[in-house]
Amino acid sequence: MRSKYIKLTSMMFAAAMVMFISGCGKKAVEAVPAANNNTAAFQQAVDSFLQVKSYGLKATKMDIMKDDNSMAVVSCVVTSSSRKWEFTMKKDSTGTWTVTTFELK
Repeated sequence: MRSKYIKLTSMMFAAAMVMFISGCGKKAVEAVPAANNNTAAFQQAVDSFLQVKSYGLKATKMDIMKDDNSMAVVSCVVTSSSRKWEFTMKKDSTGTWTVTTFELK
């Protein structure tokens, strides 16, 4: 009877060691800090661009594809269009985003 407990204890110890070793050296999954939420600024830049070009359109359903401190790429659908529009933007020295190029996808 004692032999069974020793085997069971040994197996449990071995399983615990395997679990400990397999998790060793890995960081716990942490929530990724939210990036700067520039969605409103991007939407304003795209809408301003479309207004200046007299297209009579507004951006909807915006997806941020790239966003760093000085350049951004967003994809969106505009009113009266089912195609995706991709806008590349640049931040100027005052912190204002402006559209530099766009492409229909």
